[in-house]
Amino acid sequence: TVVCAASNSHQRITGGSISTVAGQVFYCSFRATYVDAQFIQARLNWSYTPAYVNFDLLNGTYAGYDGFLAAGMTLVSPGVYDCWCRLATTYTGTGATAIQIQFVEASNSITGSNFNGDGVKSFKITKLSVVDVTNYDASYVPEYVSVGSDIGKNFFLHTDDFSQSAWTKANITITHSAIANPVNGRVDAQKV
Repeated sequence: TVVCAASNSHQRITGGSISTVAGQVFYCSFRATYVDAQFIQARLNWSYTPAYVNFDLLNGTYAGYDGFLAAGMTLVSPGVYDCWCRLATTYTGTGATAIQIQFVEASNSITGSNFNGDGVKSFKITKLSVVDVTNYDASYVPEYVSVGSDIGKNFFLHTDDFSQSAWTKANITITHSAIANPVNGRVDAQKV
């Protein structure tokens, strides 16, 4: 569970590290659960591409901007969606962040916009995957491939534990079992 800070700031969780060549295409997917933060934004590191997608976790809609290739949401159960987007890179190099998932105020929020957090609003992210799908047909949807293969490789080793070093923390602190999980009420949610 990702909980916002009580401030008006750029509030995001970032993770992974990838090397890119301009024109590469990445398939980013994750399961998002609406708790009480309606909008979230998914994008590769800003230096890889300007493309991003805003997902509305309350209404099951999305809007892509600045050259995104495709995106979608599939309802899993009430308030739970499998979200995905295909984004092409415009940069060649290596970055410390593969993907950013951030709180945004609306479906038309620009990338990097501030979120007016109250310290309570949250959403849940699981099953995060970033896969290089360059040279695959646009209809190709990667399946998870276990360790030992570079084909269909998920660049994330720690998809649910934001305290791991694979996640970069910018102006935030991760606290284990800090608050009641808004999904099940147990005090096991990480506070971000």
